[in-house]
Amino acid sequence: MRNRYKMWVLSLLPVIVSCSSTMGDFSVLSTRNVSGITDSYQKLGECEAKDGILIILIIPFGKPSLKNAIEKCIAKYPSGEFLMNARTSSYWWAGVLMGGEGFKVKGDVYGRR
Repeated sequence: MRNRYKMWVLSLLPVIVSCSSTMGDFSVLSTRNVSGITDSYQKLGECEAKDGILIILIIPFGKPSLKNAIEKCIAKYPSGEFLMNARTSSYWWAGVLMGGEGFKVKGDVYGRR
């Protein structure tokens, strides 16, 4: 009985896989024009956001976008304009019949005082 359980668990390990990689670290990151960064900006807070898609039977439902992930992160603060000390990464995961992929952004949101 115990050997059968071990074999069942070991057979599931290769069925679910995932991967993540850092795309880069940025001092300033924005999807729109920001006039000179001066003392008129303040840190509003930290954020983390993802933009991803679901893949069922090799059919992707949408297209992940790094720009959307950045905008979702900045939008968490109404007066947010850009990210500083940002880290971007991509990820994917896969099971037997479905999987997913996307982008993740984490950083400090800055906006006008």
